Amino acid sequence: LRNKQREEFAGEKALVCTCFGVLEETIAAHISERSLKTTDEVAAICNAGVGCGSCRMLIQEMLDAETVIS
Repeated sequence: LRNKQREEFAGEKALVCTCFGVLEETIAAHISERSLKTTDEVAAICNAGVGCGSCRMLIQEMLDAETVIS
């Protein structure tokens, strides 16, 4: 599954989670639409941050930015 998602990645959009091929816009949409507050909530919805975990800091920054905007 991971390899298939990586192959489909066009390279034009910001890839946040390389383990599962989750784009920044996908994570941002989930955060906004579902009012997610934690990286664990994001991980449960779209698998971002479940693999190696190196993207969790980026996801947290996105969550923090959404909190400031709201």
